[in-house]
Amino acid sequence: MSLITQAAFSRMHGVSRKTVMVWNRAGHIVLRGGLVDILATNARLSERPATYRGGRTKGPCGDRPTGDAPPSSFSPADANSPFSFAEANRVKENYAAKLKQLDFDRESGIVIEVAAVTRALAGVLTITRTKLLGLGIRLGPRIALLNDAQAIHALLDIEVTRALEELTVAEIQTRFLA
Repeated sequence: MSLITQAAFSRMHGVSRKTVMVWNRAGHIVLRGGLVDILATNARLSERPATYRGGRTKGPCGDRPTGDAPPSSFSPADANSPFSFAEANRVKENYAAKLKQLDFDRESGIVIEVAAVTRALAGVLTITRTKLLGLGIRLGPRIALLNDAQAIHALLDIEVTRALEELTVAEIQTRFLA
């Protein structure tokens, strides 16, 4: 286990001290008593992709050789992780992009919330039920006067169609989805 200062580590990789500090904040640097563990840090840095967000990654990364750093030299906390650091970062970025796409789709009206659809559907079904239950009261006296089964059937068809036509798409949108 070779230990050096962060400044020496930055000189070794040809990057600025600030870059090493950024790597440290991102969790790429393995420190032991304030000094950088070269093998463990190089292994962790080599997990990163060669390009990140369109730019070239500084220092060692997965596509450039880093020497003989074993890929299994992680701290104990990383041993239980199902992903390597680079894979976890890739997954995080993918999900962040999906969330931004979902926000965009929601704002543009392509996607709506299930709760809004449920409320609208419940409202439509309530109105439909009320209209259809009211048909008996409205049509009972008229049906009692009819003797022909076809005439009763025609009257019911006309009234049910009229009740359902009152529930147009435009009415549903203005009532429940606005």
